[in-house]
Amino acid sequence: MTKVNIAGLDRVAVLAALFNHTESFGIGVHATLVHTKLSVQEAQQFFWAR
Repeated sequence: MTKVNIAGLDRVAVLAALFNHTESFGIGVHATLVHTKLSVQEAQQFFWAR
């Protein structure tokens, strides 16, 4: 596995990019968020909600 250094990158933008470039497999393909794209603004809401 390759390690990627995300130091200095906007954490919210990284969260959105990771979410938008993942692929579901197995029973997960039937999940409601499978075809949803996450904007940086929406990712910001998730990020600060924790």
